[in-house]
Amino acid sequence: MVGKAIIRFFENTKLTPDDGVLYWRERVLKSIFLIIIFSGLPPYIFSSYLALQTGNYALIAINTIVYFFIIILSIANKFSFFVRISSIIVMAYIVGLALLFLVGPKANGLSYIIAASILSSLLLGIRGAAGSLLINVILFLTIALGLHYNFFGNMKITQYTVPFWITVASSTEIICLLSSVPLAILLNELAKTIAKQKKLQLSLQDKIKQLNQAKQKAIEADKLKTNFLANMSHEVRTPLNAIMGFTELLMYEAYSDDNEKNKYLTNIYKSGNYLLSIIKNILDFSVIESGQLKLSIKPFKLKILIDELKQIYELTLKEKYNINIIFTNDENIDSVVINSDMDRLKQVLINLINNAINHLDKGEIKVGFSIKDNFIEFFIKDNGYGIPEELQTNIFDRFVKIENKNIVKKGTGLGLPISKGIVLALGGEIWVKSKPGEGATFFFTIPYKH
Repeated sequence: MVGKAIIRFFENTKLTPDDGVLYWRERVLKSIFLIIIFSGLPPYIFSSYLALQTGNYALIAINTIVYFFIIILSIANKFSFFVRISSIIVMAYIVGLALLFLVGPKANGLSYIIAASILSSLLLGIRGAAGSLLINVILFLTIALGLHYNFFGNMKITQYTVPFWITVASSTEIICLLSSVPLAILLNELAKTIAKQKKLQLSLQDKIKQLNQAKQKAIEADKLKTNFLANMSHEVRTPLNAIMGFTELLMYEAYSDDNEKNKYLTNIYKSGNYLLSIIKNILDFSVIESGQLKLSIKPFKLKILIDELKQIYELTLKEKYNINIIFTNDENIDSVVINSDMDRLKQVLINLINNAINHLDKGEIKVGFSIKDNFIEFFIKDNGYGIPEELQTNIFDRFVKIENKNIVKKGTGLGLPISKGIVLALGGEIWVKSKPGEGATFFFTIPYKH
């Protein structure tokens, strides 16, 4: 029962070994409490008996108050660690001074003062050691002056002569100095070592966490790359098979008339263009990934770029896909001059418009811009299927391609990563806002100058 109670006494703490010296100081303090409570009981009873025999009731009262106050301190967890340390040190000084004043040299009360200094250094560190040494000097000088001017009347401390007291007090202070200061320095360095080890441990844990994250990202990237290569293999084979098939038909003149022949040639041309766009995307992506994207920055009128996009999309989208494309800002576009790379900007807009087309069966696409401080913000909005929320965070990552039964899967999936790379290289940002079933709006900014 006693053993279990002692174990619970030590385990009842909010500190852990990770708290370093603070944890061990609390355990030392609890050990001191247990030593005083159990080992101090026989001396307390014996000294009280002797004091009772000599009629020294003041000493009995002081010993009793100190002993039971220490018991209360040991079990009262509401007191802070510092209060409990300070209290036990003060109790040591009180007992030591009581023995000096009420019993005299025979009781050796100076031993308690030495113990108080050691406890101060052990539990409070260098500040505690310095504080106890200063208190000792003040006490010793005060007692010396009291002895010299006969302030203490008939108290037992008057058995000391002034020279004898100065000799004993000086020796006591030297013992305190030799025991408390090295101990405080040792504990201080130990605390620094533990703190350094803890910092290294936390750093190691952080490195391990980063390595695990990097490993997980590598696994995901490898999976995405595998899916990308499989998709790319399909995307490349499709136009190649068409080119080889229609070319073979032309070689063997397997056509009925010139119209059918022209149809074959048109399919070969379209497949060649599609294959060329795939290869171009792969090359662009490689250049961006390697950080070797070259830009040609110079002023140009935004109207020129928008007019080119209109020529590309306005008629073809309506005729082939039943999609309307609307270019806003026509009324104030003449005055807008951008200092950027026109070809790369056009590439980004085309990629985002094509991406919107792939998210539509029919409907409309809006393309526009707004000037905000030193940036121009473009938007490409569609009213198509939208993008699932879980895919919006990594939709611009390499090898990521939206897979949804409602979404057309044609394409390499490199358009958005390439667009992101170009926008970042131009000094802007790119992002998306979307809700499934409500379409998606892609935004990007680039620096703007009049």
